[in-house]
Amino acid sequence: MRKEYPEGKIFVWWGFRSCISKLHVLQNEQFLGTTDSRTLFTIECDSGKDIRKYSCYKTENEILLPAARQFHVVPCLKQGKDLCMIQLKETQPLLPLIELVPQVRIGIDDKSINTHSYAFCF
Repeated sequence: MRKEYPEGKIFVWWGFRSCISKLHVLQNEQFLGTTDSRTLFTIECDSGKDIRKYSCYKTENEILLPAARQFHVVPCLKQGKDLCMIQLKETQPLLPLIELVPQVRIGIDDKSINTHSYAFCF
């Protein structure tokens, strides 16, 4: 997988991506686990949406990355023979690929949300 994402590469993920914001979830064998070859993407992004309140699994702190997002690969780290960590940073394409709908907040008690976040995909 590391060869597909060399440092400096700019690419678009055309499909939606389900990610998490809490590392402890990755220890579960359903996700990253601790055996076999694995790849972990750490993603710095602005477009990820927290969908925890809509999820059946609240403790996963799921973040949904919209489709057609562009990323830049920053340094990768090989952790032993079975784990590769690839760091991505969301970038803006020269021409918008799709327009995201702005987040609308309704209610007096809503707190502002920092839209810049880090997410982990596997």
